[in-house]
Amino acid sequence: MNLKQLKNKIREKVFNKPTQVILETTNSCNLNCPYCMVGMQNDLTAKHGNTAHNLMTRPIGFMTEETFQLVRKELNKFGIRKVYLHFQGEPFLNKLTPRFARVLKEDGLEVGVFTNGQAFNENNIGELAKAQVDLIRFSVDGASEETYQQNRVGGKFQKVYDNMKKMTDAHKGAATRIEWQFLAMRNNEHEIEKAKLMAKELGVHIFVKGFRVTDPE
Repeated sequence: MNLKQLKNKIREKVFNKPTQVILETTNSCNLNCPYCMVGMQNDLTAKHGNTAHNLMTRPIGFMTEETFQLVRKELNKFGIRKVYLHFQGEPFLNKLTPRFARVLKEDGLEVGVFTNGQAFNENNIGELAKAQVDLIRFSVDGASEETYQQNRVGGKFQKVYDNMKKMTDAHKGAATRIEWQFLAMRNNEHEIEKAKLMAKELGVHIFVKGFRVTDPE
């Protein structure tokens, strides 16, 4: 085997496999964000009792312990190193999510969770702190009640702010990185600097992200 063949063999073995995955523990959400497919789904359900629409036809579901264990085996099989617990739903509506996070960390994986921060309580904050995940990212698109509720319909800014504070307190001394993701739009860009100051007071990292429209095509 010459050097070129050896390089191709290494590339095939190492670079053709995924190193990280997104694991959706539920596609249900507790908010009706106007720019989100799940938010539109929730809105239609409230009005018509039907969870389907032309952009999202999946039924609402929650990952079970049985399914998680099957996925866990596959993660090990493929040598996955990093798992993000999120996708189109709010992961902490599934009460098993903190346990899933803990087990994945015990398996030696890097674990991140994304959340709107509305479903936290003392129990799941405590469970998540014990799990010692690597990243907790809060999606908070505003720095006041009025602006926040335009974008995160059905949520309360004060609630998510309080939960960020509780989360940072629960992770004092831990290596967990806690982030505030601020999705910038015309109706909230005037609060970016205010949000940065609030994030500094909380002791969380903030980053501003540009808005991207979901396109089914």
